[in-house]
Parts: sequence; C-alpha cells; structure tokens
Amino acid sequence: MLREKNKTGHGFLLLIVLAVVAAIWAATAVHVSALENGAYLVGRTTSYADPRTGQTVDGGTDIALGDSMCASIIQDDVLIEKVDGTTYVTLGLGLASNIDQSSIKIYTEQSDGSLKSMPLTHTGSCTRDGDTCNHYRFQMNDTDKLISVAMFVTPMGREVQFFCDLDMNSATPGTGNYASEMVAAAEEEAKAEAEAQAQDEEEAKAKAEAEQAEKEAEEKAKAEAEKEAKQAKKNKIIIGVVTGVVILAAASGGFYVYRRKRK
Repeated sequence: MLREKNKTGHGFLLLIVLAVVAAIWAATAVHVSALENGAYLVGRTTSYADPRTGQTVDGGTDIALGDSMCASIIQDDVLIEKVDGTTYVTLGLGLASNIDQSSIKIYTEQSDGSLKSMPLTHTGSCTRDGDTCNHYRFQMNDTDKLISVAMFVTPMGREVQFFCDLDMNSATPGTGNYASEMVAAAEEEAKAEAEAQAQDEEEAKAKAEAEQAEKEAEEKAKAEAEKEAKQAKKNKIIIGVVTGVVILAAASGGFYVYRRKRK
C-alpha cells in the first residue's frame, strides 16, 4: 500500500513538473507572428520524404540516402526577415557544383496542403563543405508550414525534391553569413538619423554663433555709446571750464580798463 501511494505521489509530482515545463515552453516560444521587424536566424529539419505522407515526391526509394543528401544541401541556419507584416525566408543551398542552378524551385505549403512555387531572389553565396552554397530568398506567409525544394542533381541525372521544416522556436536576432535587406535598411536609417543629427548640430552651432555675434555687436555698440556719452560729458565739462575762463578773463580785462580810467 505504501509503495502504491509513493508511486502515485511520484506520478503526480511528475505531472506537475511536466506541466511547469510545458508552461515555460509556451511562454518562451517565439513564433513569426510575434517577431518584430528585423532579421532572425532559425534552425531547420530536413526530410527526403513528405512528412505528411511518409512518401517521396520524386519517386526515390532510398529514403536514408535522401535524408543524408538533403541535410547536406540545406544550410544549418535559415534567415527569417520580418518587414512590416511580410515575412521573407532565405535558404542556403549547397553542393552548387552538382546542381543545375537554373532548375532550382522552392515551394511553400498552403493552407489547403498544396505546394505553391515561389519567386526566388539570389541574395549571395558562401562556402559550405568545400563547395559553393547559394542563398535564395522568397516570401512565406506562414513559417509553420513546410518548405519543399526541387532541383536537378547532375550526377544523378534527375530532379530531386525534398522538404524543410523551420524551427521558429529557435529564432534569435542576427543574419549569420546571409545578406539581409532588413540590416541594410537599418543601416540606411541609422545613417540618415546620424546625418540629420549632424545637420541639427550644425544648425544649432550656426545659431549659437549668430547669437554670440549679435550679443558681441550689441555689447560693442553699448560700449561705444557709453564711451561717446563719457566723451560728450567730458567735452561739456571742458567747454564749461573754457567758457568760465573766458568770462573770467573778460571780466578781469574790463576791471583793469575801469581802474585805468579812474586813475
């Protein structure tokens, strides 16, 4: 009885732990709808057979070999770009020397389960496993859906089609070795902001210099006016003194003439 109770207690505790883990996962999971504008790297899983049916699309039968091949072709991380409500995905497709690049097609799963071919933009390339890995960007409305890649593999002499599933819960900000329009846009925006700030600083500097020049001109004019006022006052005093001297001299002269006449 005691063992059964302990087992029951342990089972209940395990359920609590699992519930807590599930709650934490749900709280921390990042989906594309929750992503802000920017560039992110996510992980991916690949499969040769359609995960929905377990069957290959191109008729191949060696699924193990196909799984290994498609895993080696698609770059380990995938670029996700969110631009004003629109989502773009960039895949790196390696082993370029063995693939007819003009034959590459990328499909995205639609809401009804069908696959739709997407227009591709070649954004750049890198080196992966000693071969060229070309980067292709396309629009994808729902990144929780499947991606399917088709290409003509020259050594096999036929088209191969396989699948890729994005791990949106692993999304982290960054671009890796991909070229990102979002990063370029952010750099241009930062450059424009820096230029606007520099212009504002120049205008503020010019305004401060103009105000300082005006202040100095006012102070100079005030100083000159005070100087002129002092000089005028000084001149007035001098004129008063001279006038007094003249008057005194004239009076003295008149008094001298008067005395002579008296004598």
